[in-house]
Amino acid sequence: NGGKGQFEGFELGVRQSLRPYLKALPEFIRGWEVFGGYNKNTKAEAPNRAGVLTKPLAPNYYDWNANWGISYMTPRRAFYVQVRTTIFPEAIVTAPTTTDLRPVYESSHQRWDATVRYTISRNYSLELNGSNLTDDSFLNRYRGGRNESRRTFGTNYSLAFRANLDQLRLPFIDR
Repeated sequence: NGGKGQFEGFELGVRQSLRPYLKALPEFIRGWEVFGGYNKNTKAEAPNRAGVLTKPLAPNYYDWNANWGISYMTPRRAFYVQVRTTIFPEAIVTAPTTTDLRPVYESSHQRWDATVRYTISRNYSLELNGSNLTDDSFLNRYRGGRNESRRTFGTNYSLAFRANLDQLRLPFIDR
């Protein structure tokens, strides 16, 4: 924001467990949950490089975006999986100039991410995160109906080991 930006809008988020609707099924199947959200920006002003307040451009700003997903957790919370997507609309990347009145647009796109977590004990868990699973071309730009550039960032994975060290006793510190 450069310290002087102003953004206004609204956000709507919904999360619903499917457990009450799956009562007839066995316990290990009931841990499903669906969620979604929508963000609409009604006003946006931020200083540009010259310090003038203007509307920001993509990929740093979108007039709206939406997301939804589904997750599952086993009854004893040992296993968790979540798949989610974010939808980005078409957006202006560069404004028209005096030499070219056609703005550059970024095409609409959808990104898929996922998380898988295995809880070993109350203090330890192992988590695998995958982002951009469908190899979405995030910077697909066009002007006047013609593609100018396309850039993809590929799929990324990260594996994390989490530890709650609150209960950890070190012999040289805790006596």
